Amino acid sequence: MNITNLPKAVLLGLALVCVTILLATKSISQEAGLPIISAVVFSGLGNGDAGRSGKESPKIFGPKHDH
Repeated sequence: MNITNLPKAVLLGLALVCVTILLATKSISQEAGLPIISAVVFSGLGNGDAGRSGKESPKIFGPKHDH
C-alpha cells in the first residue's frame, strides 16, 4: 500500500489525533466524538466531497508496487 495523496492523509490523521485528544480529556462526549471519527475515516476512504459534484477525488492509498 502506497500513500498517493499525502496532504489529504496528513489532514485526516491530524483530525483523528485532535478528536482523540478531545475524547481523552473529556472535552467532548463519546456521543459527539465517535461520529466525527467515523465521518473522518469514511471521508478519507471514500470519494469525499468531490462525490457530490460527480468528480473523482484522488485516493489516499494506492496499490502496492513491488520492485
